[in-house]
Amino acid sequence: MMPDRTANLSHKRHRQELLGTRNVRIVVVSGQSGLAALLWKVDVRSGRPLLMRYILSAILASTVFVLPAQAEPNLERGFDGALKGCEEWLLNPASWTEGTGPFIKAVGLGDQMGRVDKVEEVNLPPKQMRRANHYWRINSTSTAGYVLVVSDQLPMCHITGGGGTDLQPSIQTVLLSANFNGRWEQLKTNSEGDLVSTTFRNRQEPALSIIISRAKQAGQRLDRVQVIATATYRIGK
Repeated sequence: MMPDRTANLSHKRHRQELLGTRNVRIVVVSGQSGLAALLWKVDVRSGRPLLMRYILSAILASTVFVLPAQAEPNLERGFDGALKGCEEWLLNPASWTEGTGPFIKAVGLGDQMGRVDKVEEVNLPPKQMRRANHYWRINSTSTAGYVLVVSDQLPMCHITGGGGTDLQPSIQTVLLSANFNGRWEQLKTNSEGDLVSTTFRNRQEPALSIIISRAKQAGQRLDRVQVIATATYRIGK
């Protein structure tokens, strides 16, 4: 399989944003990705939204309907669970230091989340964060989901995701939810091309901050990484 250069560029830009900062940053990029094709073994071409054709009566021979993008509950739950997993790992180490049972229970995804020995290169965090990592795969649907990477030595976490479904509507639903906004305070938003990035600060622990980047609209970036999330916890002054 040829490498997804566009996905690599998205990762490179994201990692450049992380350098030189001590804040937590979570970047979420919505769209279908080469990453997902590698991770979930999904044919990207078959994952594109399809036009549904209906034959009407004598008035119209045929009409093409483009179905509006809609959030999927399991994809919402998976993304929110990945974010909660990131928060839990960084803010409550007691949930995993003596075994990961309490951590898994706190995330709340049940058997949709499982630990794996390794992940694809595109799922890994920036090189400076690749130390003592643990990998969690979240199978939200049969063709789409997320990967959460954490460390037991560095205060960081990294989330990637994608698959055969446009994740943007589900991501937006989570970001607009009362649950998410009860945990995170929005600080600023930047926009570049078809990508929009919003910075949030954790309400419980201000040393934890998040940048979430995603497609501006549903249906964009379908050939690139859908979700990239990187977080670090600021220690000391």
